[in-house]
Amino acid sequence: MRVRYAALATFVFVANVVGAAKATKHHIDTYDLVRQLPEFRRNIATTSLLRGDNAATTRDEERGLPESIIEKAKTAFTATEVTETTLKSWLNKGKSIDDVFTRMRLTQAGDKIFDNPQFFTWLKYADDLSAAKPEKAPSVVATLTAHYGDDVLLRILQAAAKVKKHKEVAVTLEKAQVQRWLVGGESVDDVFRLLKLDKAGADVFSSPMYNTWATYLKIFNGENPTKKANMYGVLRAHYSDDVLSKIFEAGKSIKSLTRDVKRMEATYFQQLLGSGKTPDDVFVLLKLDKTGDDLLSSPQLNTFTNYMKMFNQENPDKQTSLIAAMITSYGDKGVIKLLESGKKVPNTREIATDLETAQFNHWLSNDKGPGVVFKTLSLNMAGNNLLSVPQFSKFTRYSDAFYNKYPGKKMTTMSIIRESYSDIRVVKMIMAAENVPSTKNAVKRMKGELFKSWADPEWSAVLKLKAVSNPDAVFKSLHLDTAGDAIFVNPVYKYWKKFMKFYNKVNPSTADFNIGSTLTTNYGDIAVVKMIMAAEQIPHKQNAARSMEHDLFKSWTDPSIKLDDVFISLKLDIAGDKLFANPMFSFWMKFLDDYNRMVPGKSRPRTILTKIYDDEALLNMINVARENPSTKTLANKLETEMLTQFLYAEKQPMDVAKLLNVREKSDPNWKLWKKYMQDYHKVHFRGITN
Repeated sequence: MRVRYAALATFVFVANVVGAAKATKHHIDTYDLVRQLPEFRRNIATTSLLRGDNAATTRDEERGLPESIIEKAKTAFTATEVTETTLKSWLNKGKSIDDVFTRMRLTQAGDKIFDNPQFFTWLKYADDLSAAKPEKAPSVVATLTAHYGDDVLLRILQAAAKVKKHKEVAVTLEKAQVQRWLVGGESVDDVFRLLKLDKAGADVFSSPMYNTWATYLKIFNGENPTKKANMYGVLRAHYSDDVLSKIFEAGKSIKSLTRDVKRMEATYFQQLLGSGKTPDDVFVLLKLDKTGDDLLSSPQLNTFTNYMKMFNQENPDKQTSLIAAMITSYGDKGVIKLLESGKKVPNTREIATDLETAQFNHWLSNDKGPGVVFKTLSLNMAGNNLLSVPQFSKFTRYSDAFYNKYPGKKMTTMSIIRESYSDIRVVKMIMAAENVPSTKNAVKRMKGELFKSWADPEWSAVLKLKAVSNPDAVFKSLHLDTAGDAIFVNPVYKYWKKFMKFYNKVNPSTADFNIGSTLTTNYGDIAVVKMIMAAEQIPHKQNAARSMEHDLFKSWTDPSIKLDDVFISLKLDIAGDKLFANPMFSFWMKFLDDYNRMVPGKSRPRTILTKIYDDEALLNMINVARENPSTKTLANKLETEMLTQFLYAEKQPMDVAKLLNVREKSDPNWKLWKKYMQDYHKVHFRGITN
């Protein structure tokens, strides 16, 4: 067998080149045959051998130095092109083809050896040596393999086979290489390693070495029926689960291998099932738990899903899903991050979106509460941008689905938000999103839910939320009770006013809450008035000041409020003769003007002036103030108010005439007194009409 192999390895490539070899002929004239190749269509130069060559050879051999070292040394003295005489000399001496390979400097040819004319001269020498000394059975492939290694040699032969003039020689040598492995007893696994396919990873099937190895696998199994090997077994022996998965996925994209690869994958799955591996186990085996943001584009993901389908078919009582495995390895938050990254990449956007829905359904099927989901989505950390973050819409969809599934659950989207954020933070979130077109619907919904939760104390109690059952309580929860002068430009104050309106609308059976009363309850009348007066002096606050003034006056006109009490709340009852100098007095008079406009034809009793001031002292203050242009108008108004209060104090017209010094029609105050007398008769003899 080995003699026959040696002859094949040395000669068969020449026979294939010409396609004709007589069976009766013991030795093929390889020189003539090789000369027919393009590389040999030239005359081989005939030069005499350098004398120093033989002498050097004799000396080196006598020294007993290693032959390889001797030959390398001799190479320095060998001509670039070896002459026919030299070849005959080497042939007569039986010089091995290994030594000649070195002497011809082919060791320096690298992977371009087919472009070196000396290579074909060397092939002829190998053929001649085999004919002259068959007992040495020289092997061209053995020499080339020793120099290059199996994988590099095969790569050189494959490259040469693509060149027309080299093709037949290269193909023949490749076949000889395969035959050499077979005769040498190399196993399929050995050749796999020799060709370094054990280092190719996912590129095994696309490696130029693969087809040669696959061919060897078939030949080996044909020659060794009792030692048959299989492709899957070799791959399994050399590669971990995750790399094996990559190999399968890559192989399925090669049309000629698709069916075989799918068979191997099925075998792999059956082994995993037989060993009791769950999808979670396989997810880890394939190292998908370490892939991170590249998970959705990982080829192993297809392998995993295929295994999962097989597992689910075999185990109907243990159904699982890709999203479940992802959650097991990455946790909900990790999966959310992966899917968000995946949606940004065109190639993975679709699967990321589908998996997002799958995660949603996974939570729902496992009764994951909206409060937990809110935190899982990190919405409790979103701050004022809550309504505009993408995950918020996902949360609202989930909470709606959850409450549809469990209508008896006393919980709302807003209740979840208020568990994580204070009321003032929630309001700021809504206001921050009001001018963002994409959050228009979310703003409308959140505003409605917030107002409802504020207006319904029973609902808040059920949800264990902060007790904010009316506008006054909400005012405090929004920290408006500590806003001070800044309340005029505080957007939260405007938002609270909207709630006040909403509250009164949905609670018609209760007494209306009003803005002014809430302000005075929290700040006191004087403080509120001072805020208004200070704001009136600042252009950009004037509108807000007028609005607050209106709200305050409206609260003072409430039937439950006595007008005398307003006077006292402004501490005008202790102003004494400084009444006209007190800014609160002018504000009070302004209120009376506003009151008369708001309720024309109606009047309410007030007698505070008659109780605090002596009639003559009050009139004297009015007369003095009238002399001052800056207080004249105010004095006239106070005089009118004084007479109004005299009516409610039931002062007799005659007493008032004395006070006003009226004796006859020509007196200055005659008309003023006459009107008082008429009003007196109207009020006390006909009754007051409110």
